Amino acid sequence: MMLGKYYLAVNKKHRRRIGLVTPEREIELKRSISDLGEIIGGGFPWILTGSLAVALNVKRFYRDCNDVDIILNRKDLSQMINSAGSRGYRLCHRLASLKVSSQKNLYVYQEIDENGALKQNYKHLKLIRRDSLGNLVDNEGILDSIDLFPYEQIDEENVMVDGEVLFPEERLSVHTETPRGQKVLIASPDYLMKFKEQYIEKRRRSAPPKHALDLKVLKEFVTQRNS
Repeated sequence: MMLGKYYLAVNKKHRRRIGLVTPEREIELKRSISDLGEIIGGGFPWILTGSLAVALNVKRFYRDCNDVDIILNRKDLSQMINSAGSRGYRLCHRLASLKVSSQKNLYVYQEIDENGALKQNYKHLKLIRRDSLGNLVDNEGILDSIDLFPYEQIDEENVMVDGEVLFPEERLSVHTETPRGQKVLIASPDYLMKFKEQYIEKRRRSAPPKHALDLKVLKEFVTQRNS
């Protein structure tokens, strides 16, 4: 729902079981990854992270993925806004959240511009898609919205992602290809492991079970890679 420059959205992350990926759903997810590459393009570096990056690293969809998460250097935020904006996306930040039930959260987002985002130094932003008439796109597609995590350059070697994870920039990503053959960057297994470990440690009992599953899959993959 749109209210001027404000958006109301219901969290739909729990509508699918995290352990169930049908062949049809896997095709849909792979198509979304390729569509993402075409939406953003390759004019600047951006890194796909989150559950989709885990799946691409281990080369299997071991659970469903309901979010598109991207990390990028703060200096490239303007190019991200322009690229996604040409496809109908608007930059927003979350003002408030309300737990409606055990299965649903209600979020309130406000549309902002690049200057506002940089001035406030937001660690987490969201690209929300609107159609040609300006209406909010809400068809339960994974690309209805895109989560952005601008990272800060701490020194010549390290960056800070999401205000929590300090990591060497040169080890932050690895190269891969989308199902349509586009070259893209995805978060490295080592970064993803560190992020998941810190996320679970910080939130402990409140961390959703999917993060523990992601971490288990990553550890198995890295152990096999290093053996």
